[in-house]
Amino acid sequence: MKILFLDDQEHRHRTFAKRYPQDEIFPVYTADSAINQLKENSPFDLVFLDHDLGGFYMPSDKVSGFEVARHIAEMEESLHPKKVIVHSWNESAAMRMVEVLNDAGLSVSYEPFS
Repeated sequence: MKILFLDDQEHRHRTFAKRYPQDEIFPVYTADSAINQLKENSPFDLVFLDHDLGGFYMPSDKVSGFEVARHIAEMEESLHPKKVIVHSWNESAAMRMVEVLNDAGLSVSYEPFS
């Protein structure tokens, strides 16, 4: 599988890589990096999105995972990932991301990172 993984915490990247050792993982730490990977390498089979980047709760703006969710929702349908998993512990922000992606017709679920 081709997987995009957005999270700002290095230990989560290490844990994630151990869970998917046979897959092609595109690890990114910022919203801008995630959007660039989506522009250059779509479609992905699976996209994992965190909301709060930088180690703290943040509003849904251009430096959060919400901006990446919005970008995915606006992409050409043929470039949409097969599935998006929002794994942020910020439940209210995660639910806004899920809503934006659902409204665009994407397969999306909310599964806090564990």
